[in-house]
Amino acid sequence: MDRLFPIIFMTARFCMKKIATFANLNIIFFTMKKIGLFMMVTALFLLAGCSKNTPKGVVKTYYNALIDKDYEKSAQCFCTVSELGGDEEAQMKGIAGKLKESVETYDGIKSYEILRDSVCSDSVVMVYANFVWGNGEKSQSDIRVVKQNGEWKIDPMSK
Repeated sequence: MDRLFPIIFMTARFCMKKIATFANLNIIFFTMKKIGLFMMVTALFLLAGCSKNTPKGVVKTYYNALIDKDYEKSAQCFCTVSELGGDEEAQMKGIAGKLKESVETYDGIKSYEILRDSVCSDSVVMVYANFVWGNGEKSQSDIRVVKQNGEWKIDPMSK
């Protein structure tokens, strides 16, 4: 592949020189602008598909953080309960502590698999997943994901 690149590059360069000598330069630049615009739009769609700000993306981030034993990062996937008052940071620390305690009881989490999601409304989605604890025990999780301030977050009351 490394040997082909210079050949392909030189061939493309030769063809562009020939086209430039026989065609009007305005047509070439207009076509190149179209190609560039097409590539930018395609890249935007691809990046949008990889967004973590989706219900499944939040659940993936949550489980990956649990596997890595990054309990603060996994706690950030939960929505905060502003009606209770108090500090949001204190709520996150409390969630992280409870996650650590429950996950370490089963020797961590080995793996997970997101099965499907089910849209309940514009701001509520259920995500169904299976996961394997560190001790080999298998469990299923029904995670309620809600939109809070424009971001998808896990409802702390999920099963």
